Amino acid sequence: MHYKKAPIVEALLQLQFAEGLTDADMGRVSRKAESHYTEKEDMRDFQVAVRVHNGNATPEIGAVNPWHRHTSKDGADFFVVNRNQFTVGRRAPYENWEKFFGRFERDYDFFYKTVGFKKITRIGLRYINRIDVPVAEDGSGDIRRYLNVYPHSPLKVYDKFVANHVRFEYADDVSGATVVLTSGTVDPELINHVSYLLDLDVIVQKDVPLKREDILDRIESLRAVKNGLFECLVTDEARRLFDA
Repeated sequence: MHYKKAPIVEALLQLQFAEGLTDADMGRVSRKAESHYTEKEDMRDFQVAVRVHNGNATPEIGAVNPWHRHTSKDGADFFVVNRNQFTVGRRAPYENWEKFFGRFERDYDFFYKTVGFKKITRIGLRYINRIDVPVAEDGSGDIRRYLNVYPHSPLKVYDKFVANHVRFEYADDVSGATVVLTSGTVDPELINHVSYLLDLDVIVQKDVPLKREDILDRIESLRAVKNGLFECLVTDEARRLFDA
Protein backbone atom coordinates (compact mmCIF):
# COMPACT_ATOMS: atom_id res chain seq x y z
CA MET A 1 0.00 0.00 0.00
CA HIS A 2 1.28 3.47 -0.89
CA TYR A 3 0.93 6.21 1.73
CA LYS A 4 1.19 9.95 1.20
CA LYS A 5 3.28 10.32 4.36
CA ALA A 6 5.02 7.00 4.83
CA PRO A 7 6.70 6.86 8.29
CA ILE A 8 9.95 5.43 6.88
CA VAL A 9 13.01 7.20 8.27
CA GLU A 10 15.58 4.78 6.84
CA ALA A 11 15.58 1.85 4.40
CA LEU A 12 18.57 -0.45 3.94
CA LEU A 13 19.42 -3.29 1.57
CA GLN A 14 22.55 -5.23 2.44
CA LEU A 15 24.52 -8.15 1.01
CA GLN A 16 27.16 -9.98 3.04
CA PHE A 17 29.84 -12.13 1.42
CA ALA A 18 31.54 -15.37 2.34
CA GLU A 19 34.92 -14.09 1.18
CA GLY A 20 36.21 -10.73 2.38
CA LEU A 21 37.11 -8.04 -0.13
CA THR A 22 40.71 -6.91 -0.48
CA ASP A 23 41.73 -3.28 -0.02
CA ALA A 24 42.20 -3.12 -3.80
CA ASP A 25 38.68 -4.47 -4.42
CA MET A 26 37.13 -1.92 -2.07
CA GLY A 27 39.12 0.87 -3.64
CA ARG A 28 38.00 -0.03 -7.15
CA VAL A 29 34.36 -0.31 -6.09
CA SER A 30 34.63 3.03 -4.30
CA ARG A 31 36.00 4.72 -7.41
CA LYS A 32 33.08 3.34 -9.44
CA ALA A 33 30.62 4.65 -6.85
CA GLU A 34 32.03 8.17 -7.23
CA SER A 35 30.23 8.51 -10.56
CA HIS A 36 26.87 7.98 -8.81
CA TYR A 37 27.36 9.71 -5.44
CA THR A 38 28.73 13.22 -5.00
CA GLU A 39 30.16 12.83 -1.46
CA LYS A 40 32.75 10.33 -0.23
CA GLU A 41 34.24 9.42 3.13
CA ASP A 42 37.18 7.05 3.53
CA MET A 43 36.72 5.39 6.90
CA ARG A 44 38.82 3.09 9.12
CA ASP A 45 37.95 0.63 11.86
CA PHE A 46 40.68 -0.09 14.39
CA GLN A 47 41.05 -3.28 16.40
CA VAL A 48 42.41 -2.32 19.80
CA ALA A 49 43.88 -4.72 22.35
CA VAL A 50 44.85 -3.91 25.93
CA ARG A 51 48.03 -5.46 27.29
CA VAL A 52 48.15 -5.72 31.09
CA HIS A 53 51.56 -6.14 32.76
CA ASN A 54 52.52 -5.54 36.37
CA GLY A 55 49.24 -3.76 37.01
CA ASN A 56 49.63 -1.38 34.06
CA ALA A 57 47.30 -1.43 31.05
CA THR A 58 48.72 -0.44 27.68
CA PRO A 59 46.43 -0.13 24.61
CA GLU A 60 47.77 -1.46 21.35
CA ILE A 61 46.30 -0.92 17.89
CA GLY A 62 46.05 -4.14 15.89
CA ALA A 63 44.48 -4.50 12.46
CA VAL A 64 43.21 -1.43 10.61
CA ASN A 65 40.24 -2.11 8.34
CA PRO A 66 39.41 0.55 5.76
CA TRP A 67 35.94 1.05 4.31
CA HIS A 68 34.19 3.60 2.15
CA ARG A 69 30.95 5.55 2.46
CA HIS A 70 29.35 7.46 -0.41
CA THR A 71 26.31 9.74 -0.17
CA SER A 72 24.23 11.92 -2.42
CA LYS A 73 24.59 15.68 -2.09
CA ASP A 74 21.51 15.93 0.15
CA GLY A 75 22.65 12.95 2.25
CA ALA A 76 19.45 10.96 1.62
CA ASP A 77 20.97 8.23 -0.58
CA PHE A 78 24.04 6.32 0.56
CA PHE A 79 26.26 3.41 -0.43
CA VAL A 80 28.70 1.65 1.91
CA VAL A 81 31.31 -0.97 1.01
CA ASN A 82 33.52 -2.63 3.58
CA ARG A 83 35.45 -5.87 3.92
CA ASN A 84 32.49 -8.24 4.06
CA GLN A 85 29.44 -6.45 2.74
CA PHE A 86 27.89 -3.61 0.85
CA THR A 87 24.84 -1.62 1.79
CA VAL A 88 22.51 0.62 -0.18
CA GLY A 89 20.37 2.95 1.92
CA ARG A 90 17.83 5.73 1.76
CA ARG A 91 16.93 8.19 4.51
CA ALA A 92 13.73 10.21 4.70
CA PRO A 93 12.08 11.38 2.60
CA TYR A 94 11.65 7.88 1.23
CA GLU A 95 10.29 8.06 -2.31
CA ASN A 96 9.18 4.60 -3.41
CA TRP A 97 10.36 1.02 -3.76
CA GLU A 98 10.95 1.29 -7.50
CA LYS A 99 13.56 4.04 -7.11
CA PHE A 100 15.20 2.44 -4.09
CA PHE A 101 15.37 -1.04 -5.62
CA GLY A 102 16.46 0.39 -8.98
CA ARG A 103 19.42 2.08 -7.30
CA PHE A 104 20.31 -1.18 -5.56
CA GLU A 105 20.29 -3.00 -8.92
CA ARG A 106 22.56 -0.35 -10.42
CA ASP A 107 25.01 -0.47 -7.51
CA TYR A 108 25.04 -4.26 -7.37
CA ASP A 109 25.76 -4.40 -11.10
CA PHE A 110 28.76 -2.08 -10.93
CA PHE A 111 29.98 -3.95 -7.85
CA TYR A 112 29.74 -7.29 -9.68
CA LYS A 113 31.41 -5.97 -12.83
CA THR A 114 34.24 -4.54 -10.73
CA VAL A 115 35.14 -7.44 -8.40
CA GLY A 116 33.43 -10.41 -10.05
CA PHE A 117 31.31 -13.10 -8.42
CA LYS A 118 31.21 -13.14 -4.64
CA LYS A 119 29.19 -15.80 -2.85
CA ILE A 120 26.49 -14.14 -0.74
CA THR A 121 25.85 -15.53 2.74
CA ARG A 122 23.23 -13.04 3.90
CA ILE A 123 20.61 -10.74 2.37
CA GLY A 124 19.02 -8.17 4.66
CA LEU A 125 16.15 -5.77 4.00
CA ARG A 126 15.47 -3.37 6.86
CA TYR A 127 12.93 -0.58 7.23
CA ILE A 128 13.00 1.72 10.24
CA ASN A 129 9.71 3.55 10.77
CA ARG A 130 8.93 6.38 13.18
CA ILE A 131 5.29 7.21 13.83
CA ASP A 132 4.89 10.80 15.09
CA VAL A 133 1.68 11.42 17.02
CA PRO A 134 0.40 14.74 18.45
CA VAL A 135 0.34 14.54 22.23
CA ALA A 136 -2.88 14.45 24.20
CA GLU A 137 -3.89 17.38 26.41
CA ASP A 138 -2.17 15.78 29.40
CA GLY A 139 1.02 15.28 27.37
CA SER A 140 0.69 11.50 27.23
CA GLY A 141 0.38 9.07 24.36
CA ASP A 142 -0.85 5.51 24.00
CA ILE A 143 1.13 3.30 21.64
CA ARG A 144 -1.75 0.81 21.56
CA ARG A 145 -3.78 3.22 19.43
CA TYR A 146 -1.22 3.04 16.61
CA LEU A 147 0.66 -0.26 16.87
CA ASN A 148 -0.55 -3.81 17.43
CA VAL A 149 2.75 -4.85 18.99
CA TYR A 150 4.04 -3.13 22.12
CA PRO A 151 5.50 -3.89 25.56
CA HIS A 152 2.97 -5.13 28.07
CA SER A 153 3.04 -4.28 31.75
CA PRO A 154 0.52 -4.97 34.52
CA LEU A 155 1.20 -1.49 35.92
CA LYS A 156 -1.66 0.99 35.63
CA VAL A 157 0.67 3.87 34.77
CA TYR A 158 1.30 2.54 31.25
CA ASP A 159 1.04 5.96 29.56
CA LYS A 160 3.62 7.45 31.93
CA PHE A 161 6.50 5.18 30.94
CA VAL A 162 9.50 7.24 29.83
CA ALA A 163 10.68 4.54 27.40
CA ASN A 164 9.83 0.95 26.56
CA HIS A 165 10.74 -1.51 23.80
CA VAL A 166 9.88 -5.03 22.74
CA ARG A 167 11.81 -7.24 20.31
CA PHE A 168 10.68 -10.40 18.52
CA GLU A 169 12.55 -12.76 16.22
CA TYR A 170 10.85 -15.51 14.26
CA ALA A 171 11.16 -17.63 11.11
CA ASP A 172 8.84 -17.04 8.16
CA ASP A 173 8.15 -20.48 6.70
CA VAL A 174 6.93 -19.22 3.32
CA SER A 175 9.92 -17.05 2.39
CA GLY A 176 12.54 -18.86 4.47
CA ALA A 177 13.47 -15.55 6.06
CA THR A 178 14.16 -14.58 9.63
CA VAL A 179 12.20 -11.55 10.78
CA VAL A 180 13.48 -9.30 13.56
CA LEU A 181 10.89 -6.84 14.85
CA THR A 182 11.47 -4.03 17.33
CA SER A 183 8.71 -1.77 18.61
CA GLY A 184 8.56 0.88 21.29
CA THR A 185 8.92 4.54 22.13
CA VAL A 186 11.71 6.81 20.86
CA ASP A 187 12.66 10.42 21.44
CA PRO A 188 10.31 12.65 19.43
CA GLU A 189 11.62 14.64 16.49
CA LEU A 190 8.68 17.07 16.44
CA ILE A 191 7.52 19.52 19.10
CA ASN A 192 4.36 18.49 20.97
CA HIS A 193 4.51 14.95 19.59
CA VAL A 194 5.30 11.49 20.89
CA SER A 195 7.10 9.06 18.59
CA TYR A 196 6.87 5.29 18.22
CA LEU A 197 9.43 3.01 16.58
CA LEU A 198 8.57 0.13 14.25
CA ASP A 199 11.80 -1.48 13.02
CA LEU A 200 11.43 -4.41 10.59
CA ASP A 201 14.49 -6.42 9.54
CA VAL A 202 13.90 -9.34 7.12
CA ILE A 203 16.94 -11.58 6.65
CA VAL A 204 17.88 -14.59 4.50
CA GLN A 205 20.90 -16.66 5.58
CA LYS A 206 20.01 -20.11 4.20
CA ASP A 207 19.80 -21.21 0.57
CA VAL A 208 20.95 -17.79 -0.63
CA PRO A 209 20.73 -17.68 -4.45
CA LEU A 210 23.83 -17.49 -6.62
CA LYS A 211 22.45 -15.94 -9.81
CA ARG A 212 21.72 -12.22 -10.13
CA GLU A 213 18.07 -12.59 -11.18
CA ASP A 214 17.39 -15.10 -8.41
CA ILE A 215 18.93 -12.72 -5.88
CA LEU A 216 16.70 -9.89 -7.06
CA ASP A 217 13.64 -12.15 -6.95
CA ARG A 218 14.49 -13.17 -3.39
CA ILE A 219 14.75 -9.51 -2.38
CA GLU A 220 11.32 -8.87 -3.88
CA SER A 221 9.97 -11.72 -1.75
CA LEU A 222 11.51 -10.15 1.34
CA ARG A 223 9.77 -6.89 0.52
CA ALA A 224 6.43 -8.75 0.34
CA VAL A 225 7.09 -10.21 3.79
CA LYS A 226 7.98 -6.77 5.15
CA ASN A 227 4.89 -5.13 3.65
CA GLY A 228 2.52 -7.81 4.93
CA LEU A 229 4.01 -7.61 8.39
CA PHE A 230 3.83 -3.82 8.47
CA GLU A 231 0.13 -3.83 7.63
CA CYS A 232 -0.55 -6.35 10.41
CA LEU A 233 1.28 -4.25 12.95
CA VAL A 234 -0.24 -0.80 12.38
CA THR A 235 -3.77 0.23 13.25
CA ASP A 236 -6.31 2.16 11.17
CA GLU A 237 -5.62 5.21 13.32
CA ALA A 238 -1.96 5.03 12.31
CA ARG A 239 -2.95 4.67 8.64
CA ARG A 240 -4.94 7.88 8.90
CA LEU A 241 -1.75 9.64 9.98
CA PHE A 242 0.13 8.24 6.98
CA ASP A 243 -2.53 9.44 4.55
CA ALA A 244 -3.14 12.84 6.19
